[in-house]
Amino acid sequence: MNIVRMRVTEKSLLRRIRDAAKSSANVVFIPELNKRSMTGMMTYQQAMSCLRSGDIVGKPMLNEQGHWELQMQRFAANHLFNLRVIAECEGPRVKRIIVPIKVESL
Repeated sequence: MNIVRMRVTEKSLLRRIRDAAKSSANVVFIPELNKRSMTGMMTYQQAMSCLRSGDIVGKPMLNEQGHWELQMQRFAANHLFNLRVIAECEGPRVKRIIVPIKVESL
């Protein structure tokens, strides 16, 4: 059996990510956020704002698991926020948004 992946444009992927980010239940931060984990980086609200209102920078790529991996960016509070995002798709919709956070040892 031949399985053909559906073609996804950057514009439609951005729309799907924004729709999924409307509910924080669809967003997973790895490792989990705590009060000090994002010190000096961005707050939870800024990360969610980047997902809900940011733009895709560069070209989205499929990773080994078949999920879309991309970089999102948003300018807010006189600062440019970048967020690495993995979008887990199920059919035509984004099922889960995974945000891997690089945490420095405190």
